[in-house]
Amino acid sequence: MPTSVARLEECVAHAFDPNLLKGRVELHSSQDRPQHRSNKSKREGESSIIGQGLASQESWVVRGKALCSDVPLTFLGFVNRDTGVVEETGHPLDGEALDGRVVIFPKGSGSTVAPYVLMGLAYTGVGPLAVVNRDVCTLTMPACSLLGIPYAHSFDEDPCLEVNDGDEVEMKLENGIVTLTVIERV
Repeated sequence: MPTSVARLEECVAHAFDPNLLKGRVELHSSQDRPQHRSNKSKREGESSIIGQGLASQESWVVRGKALCSDVPLTFLGFVNRDTGVVEETGHPLDGEALDGRVVIFPKGSGSTVAPYVLMGLAYTGVGPLAVVNRDVCTLTMPACSLLGIPYAHSFDEDPCLEVNDGDEVEMKLENGIVTLTVIERV
């Protein structure tokens, strides 16, 4: 969306009267948006990696299909807050639904409102089954803690590279340690 900076009064006036606009209007297509670069390559064979859980979560076992990317993800702006579908042109997960998936990404990006979008997705039943971050994500972690969504981080190997998008995975939290095991490769 093309934007510019103006005083509040001018912005409000333009909202009510589009004829106030002077100058050339740039039209942008989805190809004009930045493309997100991925360094993933398909993994084969067995994989079991160790990470950390949250102190607020005692123990859990989760099994499901991975939704995995090595590109950061923000719930505010990249994810449709009503459907839980990633809608970010050029993102490796564009068009994919978070619903019932073990979502694996390096860390969140964007504003502090992103956790509220994740909370809304959980409340409406289209949120992820679990969230895995390579790095501790100060945006995602608190929402997962409050909602009781299984959350893991700080693995001995990069989960974003070790797990393929679509792999069947199992995660277990015991004594603060999370084991993420690939059950079946795509």
